[in-house]
Amino acid sequence: MIQRLWASRLLRHRKAQLLLVNLLTFGLEVCLAAGITYVPPLLLEVGVEEKFMTMVLGSASDQWRGRYGRRRPFIWALSLGVLLSLFLIPRAGWLAGLLYPDTRPLELALLILGVGLLDFCGQVCFTPLEALLSDLFRDPDHCRQAFSVYAFMISLGGCLGYLLPAIDWDTSVLAPYLGTQEECLFGLLTLIFLICMAATLFVTEEAVLGPPEPAEGLLVS
Repeated sequence: MIQRLWASRLLRHRKAQLLLVNLLTFGLEVCLAAGITYVPPLLLEVGVEEKFMTMVLGSASDQWRGRYGRRRPFIWALSLGVLLSLFLIPRAGWLAGLLYPDTRPLELALLILGVGLLDFCGQVCFTPLEALLSDLFRDPDHCRQAFSVYAFMISLGGCLGYLLPAIDWDTSVLAPYLGTQEECLFGLLTLIFLICMAATLFVTEEAVLGPPEPAEGLLVS
Protein backbone atom coordinates (compact mmCIF):
# COMPACT_ATOMS: atom_id res chain seq x y z
CA MET A 1 0.00 0.00 0.00
CA ILE A 2 2.77 2.40 0.94
CA GLN A 3 4.69 1.49 -2.21
CA ARG A 4 1.62 2.17 -4.39
CA LEU A 5 1.09 5.54 -2.72
CA TRP A 6 4.76 6.42 -3.21
CA ALA A 7 4.64 5.36 -6.88
CA SER A 8 1.45 7.37 -7.45
CA ARG A 9 2.98 10.49 -5.91
CA LEU A 10 6.16 9.98 -7.94
CA LEU A 11 4.23 9.71 -11.22
CA ARG A 12 2.26 12.88 -10.42
CA HIS A 13 5.41 14.89 -9.75
CA ARG A 14 5.88 17.72 -12.25
CA LYS A 15 9.19 16.38 -13.58
CA ALA A 16 7.78 12.85 -13.93
CA GLN A 17 4.81 14.21 -15.89
CA LEU A 18 7.17 16.19 -18.09
CA LEU A 19 9.19 13.06 -18.88
CA LEU A 20 6.07 10.94 -19.54
CA VAL A 21 4.60 13.42 -22.02
CA ASN A 22 7.88 13.78 -23.86
CA LEU A 23 8.49 10.03 -24.11
CA LEU A 24 5.87 9.90 -26.86
CA THR A 25 7.59 12.84 -28.55
CA PHE A 26 10.77 10.76 -28.53
CA GLY A 27 8.97 7.68 -29.90
CA LEU A 28 7.29 9.65 -32.68
CA GLU A 29 10.56 11.21 -33.78
CA VAL A 30 12.35 7.85 -33.79
CA CYS A 31 9.68 6.36 -36.06
CA LEU A 32 9.53 9.39 -38.36
CA ALA A 33 13.30 9.69 -38.70
CA ALA A 34 13.69 5.98 -39.41
CA GLY A 35 10.82 6.10 -41.88
CA ILE A 36 12.20 9.13 -43.68
CA THR A 37 15.54 7.32 -44.04
CA TYR A 38 14.31 3.85 -44.95
CA VAL A 39 11.01 4.27 -46.79
CA PRO A 40 11.93 6.51 -49.79
CA PRO A 41 14.23 3.83 -51.31
CA LEU A 42 11.35 1.36 -51.02
CA LEU A 43 9.02 3.78 -52.83
CA LEU A 44 11.56 4.45 -55.55
CA GLU A 45 12.07 0.71 -55.94
CA VAL A 46 8.37 0.14 -56.67
CA GLY A 47 8.17 3.11 -59.04
CA VAL A 48 6.95 6.12 -57.01
CA GLU A 49 8.52 9.40 -58.13
CA GLU A 50 10.15 11.56 -55.48
CA LYS A 51 7.82 14.52 -56.14
CA PHE A 52 4.86 12.47 -54.84
CA MET A 53 6.45 11.73 -51.45
CA THR A 54 5.26 14.86 -49.60
CA MET A 55 1.89 15.96 -48.25
CA VAL A 56 0.20 18.83 -46.42
CA LEU A 57 -0.52 18.23 -42.74
CA GLY A 58 -2.76 19.83 -40.09
CA SER A 59 -4.69 19.16 -36.89
CA ALA A 60 -6.83 20.83 -34.22
CA SER A 61 -7.95 19.72 -30.76
CA ASP A 62 -8.73 23.00 -29.01
CA GLN A 63 -12.51 22.58 -29.15
CA TRP A 64 -12.67 18.93 -28.06
CA ARG A 65 -14.25 18.03 -24.72
CA GLY A 66 -14.31 14.48 -23.33
CA ARG A 67 -13.71 12.28 -20.31
CA TYR A 68 -10.10 11.62 -21.36
CA GLY A 69 -9.24 15.28 -21.84
CA ARG A 70 -8.94 17.52 -24.86
CA ARG A 71 -5.64 16.30 -26.23
CA ARG A 72 -5.17 12.63 -25.45
CA PRO A 73 -8.01 11.23 -27.62
CA PHE A 74 -6.31 12.89 -30.62
CA ILE A 75 -2.89 11.68 -29.49
CA TRP A 76 -4.09 8.08 -29.09
CA ALA A 77 -6.00 8.04 -32.38
CA LEU A 78 -3.00 9.37 -34.31
CA SER A 79 -0.69 6.96 -32.47
CA LEU A 80 -2.85 4.06 -33.66
CA GLY A 81 -2.32 5.33 -37.20
CA VAL A 82 1.44 5.28 -36.63
CA LEU A 83 1.26 1.71 -35.30
CA LEU A 84 -0.80 0.62 -38.30
CA SER A 85 1.77 2.14 -40.65
CA LEU A 86 4.62 0.35 -38.84
CA PHE A 87 2.80 -2.93 -39.42
CA LEU A 88 1.84 -2.18 -43.03
CA ILE A 89 5.08 -0.87 -44.54
CA PRO A 90 7.32 -3.97 -44.12
CA ARG A 91 4.45 -6.34 -45.00
CA ALA A 92 2.98 -4.60 -48.04
CA GLY A 93 4.24 -7.30 -50.45
CA TRP A 94 3.03 -10.14 -48.23
CA LEU A 95 -0.43 -8.61 -47.78
CA ALA A 96 -0.71 -7.91 -51.50
CA GLY A 97 0.10 -11.56 -52.24
CA LEU A 98 -2.70 -12.67 -49.91
CA LEU A 99 -5.30 -10.40 -51.49
CA TYR A 100 -4.58 -10.29 -55.22
CA PRO A 101 -2.68 -12.43 -57.78
CA ASP A 102 -0.97 -9.45 -59.44
CA THR A 103 0.85 -8.15 -56.37
CA ARG A 104 2.71 -5.20 -57.89
CA PRO A 105 -0.09 -2.57 -58.07
CA LEU A 106 -1.58 -3.55 -54.71
CA GLU A 107 1.83 -3.64 -53.04
CA LEU A 108 2.46 -0.14 -54.33
CA ALA A 109 -0.92 1.06 -53.03
CA LEU A 110 -0.39 -0.50 -49.60
CA LEU A 111 3.12 0.90 -49.34
CA ILE A 112 1.91 4.40 -50.24
CA LEU A 113 -0.92 4.03 -47.68
CA GLY A 114 1.56 2.99 -44.98
CA VAL A 115 3.93 5.86 -45.75
CA GLY A 116 1.05 8.33 -45.83
CA LEU A 117 -0.19 7.12 -42.45
CA LEU A 118 3.28 7.35 -40.91
CA ASP A 119 3.90 10.81 -42.29
CA PHE A 120 0.47 12.25 -41.58
CA CYS A 121 -0.26 10.70 -38.17
CA GLY A 122 3.31 11.13 -36.94
CA GLN A 123 3.64 14.77 -37.92
CA VAL A 124 0.14 15.80 -36.89
CA CYS A 125 0.49 14.12 -33.48
CA PHE A 126 3.08 16.71 -32.47
CA THR A 127 0.34 19.39 -32.46
CA PRO A 128 -1.80 17.96 -29.61
CA LEU A 129 1.40 16.95 -27.78
CA GLU A 130 2.60 20.55 -27.83
CA ALA A 131 -0.86 21.72 -26.74
CA LEU A 132 -0.84 19.19 -23.87
CA LEU A 133 2.51 20.50 -22.69
CA SER A 134 1.12 24.04 -22.75
CA ASP A 135 -1.94 22.89 -20.76
CA LEU A 136 0.13 21.11 -18.11
CA PHE A 137 2.91 23.68 -17.71
CA ARG A 138 1.34 27.12 -17.83
CA ASP A 139 3.79 28.95 -15.62
CA PRO A 140 6.28 30.72 -17.95
CA ASP A 141 9.35 29.20 -16.27
CA HIS A 142 7.88 25.70 -16.27
CA CYS A 143 6.69 26.15 -19.86
CA ARG A 144 10.20 27.07 -21.02
CA GLN A 145 11.61 24.03 -19.23
CA ALA A 146 8.93 21.77 -20.71
CA PHE A 147 9.62 22.84 -24.28
CA SER A 148 13.37 22.60 -23.73
CA VAL A 149 12.88 18.94 -22.80
CA TYR A 150 10.50 18.59 -25.76
CA ALA A 151 13.15 19.90 -28.15
CA PHE A 152 15.79 17.62 -26.59
CA MET A 153 13.57 14.55 -27.00
CA ILE A 154 12.96 15.43 -30.66
CA SER A 155 16.71 15.68 -31.23
CA LEU A 156 17.42 12.45 -29.34
CA GLY A 157 14.64 10.61 -31.17
CA GLY A 158 15.89 11.91 -34.51
CA CYS A 159 19.44 10.71 -33.82
CA LEU A 160 18.25 7.22 -32.86
CA GLY A 161 15.79 7.12 -35.75
CA TYR A 162 18.47 7.92 -38.34
CA LEU A 163 20.87 5.41 -36.74
CA LEU A 164 18.55 2.37 -36.66
CA PRO A 165 18.19 1.90 -40.46
CA ALA A 166 21.99 1.93 -40.82
CA ILE A 167 22.31 -1.26 -38.77
CA ASP A 168 22.43 -4.59 -40.61
CA TRP A 169 19.51 -6.30 -38.88
CA ASP A 170 19.76 -9.37 -41.14
CA THR A 171 22.86 -10.46 -39.20
CA SER A 172 21.62 -9.39 -35.77
CA VAL A 173 20.40 -11.63 -32.96
CA LEU A 174 16.85 -10.41 -33.66
CA ALA A 175 16.78 -11.76 -37.23
CA PRO A 176 15.78 -15.36 -36.31
CA TYR A 177 12.82 -13.99 -34.32
CA LEU A 178 11.67 -10.98 -36.35
CA GLY A 179 12.69 -11.91 -39.90
CA THR A 180 14.11 -9.69 -42.63
CA GLN A 181 15.83 -6.32 -42.40
CA GLU A 182 12.52 -4.51 -42.82
CA GLU A 183 10.67 -6.70 -40.33
CA CYS A 184 13.41 -6.34 -37.70
CA LEU A 185 13.61 -2.58 -38.08
CA PHE A 186 9.88 -1.95 -38.01
CA GLY A 187 9.33 -4.52 -35.27
CA LEU A 188 11.84 -2.67 -33.10
CA LEU A 189 10.23 0.68 -33.96
CA THR A 190 6.84 -0.75 -32.97
CA LEU A 191 8.19 -1.89 -29.60
CA ILE A 192 9.82 1.49 -28.90
CA PHE A 193 6.68 3.36 -29.90
CA LEU A 194 4.37 1.14 -27.83
CA ILE A 195 6.48 1.77 -24.71
CA CYS A 196 6.49 5.52 -25.33
CA MET A 197 2.75 5.54 -26.08
CA ALA A 198 2.01 3.63 -22.85
CA ALA A 199 3.70 6.43 -20.90
CA THR A 200 0.79 8.75 -21.75
CA LEU A 201 -1.51 6.55 -19.66
CA PHE A 202 0.24 7.92 -16.55
CA VAL A 203 -0.10 11.57 -17.57
CA THR A 204 -2.66 13.33 -15.38
CA GLU A 205 -5.66 14.99 -16.98
CA GLU A 206 -4.73 18.33 -18.42
CA ALA A 207 -6.14 21.39 -16.75
CA VAL A 208 -9.67 22.28 -17.84
CA LEU A 209 -9.92 25.72 -19.30
CA GLY A 210 -12.51 27.82 -17.53
CA PRO A 211 -14.11 31.07 -18.66
CA PRO A 212 -11.68 33.98 -18.94
CA GLU A 213 -11.33 36.01 -15.78
CA PRO A 214 -12.47 39.64 -16.00
CA ALA A 215 -9.69 42.17 -16.20
CA GLU A 216 -8.76 43.92 -12.99
CA GLY A 217 -10.54 47.21 -12.52
CA LEU A 218 -13.32 46.27 -14.95
CA LEU A 219 -16.69 47.30 -13.51
CA VAL A 220 -19.48 44.76 -13.77
CA SER A 221 -22.85 46.37 -14.24
